[in-house]
Amino acid sequence: MKKSKNDSPLLDKIEFSFQEAETHKTFHLPIDKNKYALFYTTVVNDKSLTEVPTEITAAFNQTPYASLTIMVQNQNYKNASDKNQLFQELQLLYKGDYYRLKLRDATGTNWIYFYHPRIYENALTLLRA
Repeated sequence: MKKSKNDSPLLDKIEFSFQEAETHKTFHLPIDKNKYALFYTTVVNDKSLTEVPTEITAAFNQTPYASLTIMVQNQNYKNASDKNQLFQELQLLYKGDYYRLKLRDATGTNWIYFYHPRIYENALTLLRA
């Protein structure tokens, strides 16, 4: 059976969320494709960690993190709640050098971890501009 063009998900939005350190207020900023492309060029060559220190995985569960999410629209949704779906989520460890990427497959949700010096600060500077 041949798929039509309408079967492919469409980009809905890209959003950067973070908590401001001084006020503890959470911000959700829309990110355009150009800013996303600039951010992508900073991490595209990063290699995933083969071993992740326990303190790093624990830190993501204990401290506020920043996140970059990509949402898509499913053109063949059965009900309104299925229309917008999370396509990808990247979390940046607060004031840190680590980030993780959420992957979903048949076995469930898995995280892939990366090390990138000053990634949190660089992301804030780039994506808040």
